[in-house]
Amino acid sequence: MRLEDIQQAYAKAIYANEPTALEALIHESPEFSTEQRVGVYQNNTIGGLKTALRNTFPVCETLVGKDYFGQLAQHHVKLNPSADRNLEEYGANFSETLATLIEQRPELAELAYLSDVAKLEWIQHQTYFANDRQSFDLEAFAALAPEVQTQVTFILADDVSLIDSPYPIYDIWHSHQQSIELEITHTEHNYLLIQRPQWKVTATLIDGAYYALLKAISDSKTLIELTVFLAESPVDLATLIEQKIITSF
Repeated sequence: MRLEDIQQAYAKAIYANEPTALEALIHESPEFSTEQRVGVYQNNTIGGLKTALRNTFPVCETLVGKDYFGQLAQHHVKLNPSADRNLEEYGANFSETLATLIEQRPELAELAYLSDVAKLEWIQHQTYFANDRQSFDLEAFAALAPEVQTQVTFILADDVSLIDSPYPIYDIWHSHQQSIELEITHTEHNYLLIQRPQWKVTATLIDGAYYALLKAISDSKTLIELTVFLAESPVDLATLIEQKIITSF
């Protein structure tokens, strides 16, 4: 039998609860039935993925409670088999799963912000593993002809991400960080800058104009196109380059 056939049999048994094909590949044992042995694989696989979600989304788990989070995680795992051997990569679309469930389940109506909290937690998780920042090559940029410079697009550091949320997810997340003491600024609409300038991941509330500038850079707007955003932003390009938020062009 081909490896692909074995993998498909395994996936059906674990995620679709269709164990027949996999059971046919398992040798009989006097201690355990084939059904029991498939159950071990199923429990270990699903349990491992649920644990990965708990580790990555602790605030979401706190918001809904451990038992209910287990139900949400179970639902997500059944629909989203792991595609990577590294469990640190599992959970990328958990916020999308939550957004769908919020629309479907009345008990989640008061937690409409939950999917955005999950998005924040996932970005923070990924940011920790981002590449280190590099210095901007000012000499190479200065060597460009003026007409070429106006058409340049800039590249943000790998660890820089943005979130635009209609909910106060900054306050929600920080209220569950017992080891952190800071002044909470209550706002309804949140623009967040997530980054890891050195070793620690940070989430910072920024104003709409600064967010718009960073989003325009992320969307590959040219230097000439950025002028309208720079006119409103409290931060200029020189500062972004100095802080290594912009790392190349």
